[in-house]
Amino acid sequence: MAHRSYYYRKKSKKRFKIRHLLLTVFGMYLVFVFVNQQIQINSINKSQQEVEREIKAALEEKHRIEEQIKLLNEDEYIEEIARKELGLVKPGEVIYKVLPSKQPFVDK
Repeated sequence: MAHRSYYYRKKSKKRFKIRHLLLTVFGMYLVFVFVNQQIQINSINKSQQEVEREIKAALEEKHRIEEQIKLLNEDEYIEEIARKELGLVKPGEVIYKVLPSKQPFVDK
C-alpha cells in the first residue's frame, strides 16, 4: 500500500507540474496577444489621426478654392486682376508708373 500512495503522489506532482506549465504557457500567450493587439490599435489610431488631418487640409483647400471661384465670377475682381497683372486700362485712362529713385531720401 505504501508503494501505491508513493506512486499516486509522484503522478499527482507530475500532473500538477504539467498543469502549472500549461497555465503558465497559456498566460504568456494571453499577454503576447494583448500586447500585440495594443500595438496594432496604436498603429491604427495614428493612421486614423493622419487621415483626419488630411481630410481637414483637403476641406480647407476646398473652401479656399470655392472662395477663389466666387471672386473669379465677380467683374470687379476680374478687372482688378486685369489691371494689376496684365496692365490693361479702360479707354481714356493713362497709366503713370513711379520708378524708385536711386538715391535714398535723406531728411536733414
